[in-house]
Amino acid sequence: MVELQQVIFRLKFKQSIRSINRDTGIHRTIIRNLNKVANNSGWLSNDRSIPSENEIHQALVAFDLKKPSKSHGLDPLK
Repeated sequence: MVELQQVIFRLKFKQSIRSINRDTGIHRTIIRNLNKVANNSGWLSNDRSIPSENEIHQALVAFDLKKPSKSHGLDPLK
């Protein structure tokens, strides 16, 4: 399995999401979310080092928890 550190490394060097998907097999949605988290955390700047796998996982979980859940059209009928 490809480590998320490698994906951040590729994003740091401006590799496209589609080419990362093609090379690693990681879904583009996951790469997009990781790109958003990395941008917000400043991991893509040249003066910052790539964080550990544990830090990346924690940041992704926190990012998913911040997302508002979408309501479904049938929710009022529950």
